[in-house]
Amino acid sequence: MTRIFINAAVCVAIAAAGGFVVYQATLPGPAQAEAVTTTVPPTNVEVVTLEPRPFSDMLYLTGQLLAWEDIGISAEANGVIEWQGIEVGQQLHKGDELYHIDTTAVQADYARAKAQAELARAEMKRTEGLRQSGVASSQVFDQAAAELKLAEAGLRTTEIRLERSIVRAPIDGVVSSLTKELGEFADFGMELCRLVRVDILNSVIPVPERDIPHFKVGQEVDIRFDALPDQVFTGEIFRIAPKADTSTRTFPVEIEIDNAEGVLRPGMTARASLVRQVFEDAIVVPVFAVRAMENQYFVMVEQDGTAHTRAIIPGRLQGSDVQVLEGLHAGERLIVSGHRELRDGAPVAVRDTQPS
Repeated sequence: MTRIFINAAVCVAIAAAGGFVVYQATLPGPAQAEAVTTTVPPTNVEVVTLEPRPFSDMLYLTGQLLAWEDIGISAEANGVIEWQGIEVGQQLHKGDELYHIDTTAVQADYARAKAQAELARAEMKRTEGLRQSGVASSQVFDQAAAELKLAEAGLRTTEIRLERSIVRAPIDGVVSSLTKELGEFADFGMELCRLVRVDILNSVIPVPERDIPHFKVGQEVDIRFDALPDQVFTGEIFRIAPKADTSTRTFPVEIEIDNAEGVLRPGMTARASLVRQVFEDAIVVPVFAVRAMENQYFVMVEQDGTAHTRAIIPGRLQGSDVQVLEGLHAGERLIVSGHRELRDGAPVAVRDTQPS
């Protein structure tokens, strides 16, 4: 029995020893470790050579599209609307007749005043002849002159009433609404209709106060509209509000947009792309080439077949590009693909070199 236990213990010891030998044999020695390190294949990467280029810092804001002019047309006379020459949506030209208000009665008054003025002129002419002949006195002549002035003043007053009884369009535009129609009574000063001018439109964009110093009158702005997603319209800033909207703390910036083709309509949502600042010689990298760690930002650059980690200070972000303020220089080769698992000092194989 004792022999059995001894043999078992020996077997265990041999087995243990054998295992240790095998383990020792599998561990690389110094020479083997160096061989393993040098045989790691380089990582395939793509790089771009950095070159300075213009970079626009953009501000994207949403506003509203308004008619260039939107005016209410009011009655300048009292009376019944005897004639109406417009409907909603009708295109008008300046001077077109819109309404006639109690024109029949005013025309009768005008005819009477015109006849009285003609009679007064004839009487004045006859009296002047009698005066020259010594028949009429100066008093009679003065009386005729005064009556002529009164008649002419009455005629002019009636002419003004007649002019005001005919409502005309003060601008080129489109009828947007009707407040009064044929047969209704209009009081002096009452709004009859509204006209809008739409061949030119006004896009009003609210700009935050911190950004307003970057913009000026005459600056061009690209604008898109949800209703026309494939088109870009170019407008020009023509007015910047001198004071902020107290409720939003923004400054309304008004942009003139040509609408000669009539494809835009007041009330559309305008999405403006405003150039806040242009950097002529900026270093710009794709945002996907940047890695963030604990509020720090890094990129990888390739030099002589080796990857190097570089800390950077990013600036403005524009779409898929980011401006680099510090950390990179023109001519360096930025790794833009295959860099996610790279460590500093790792070997790389440049698969494709592209200009930035």
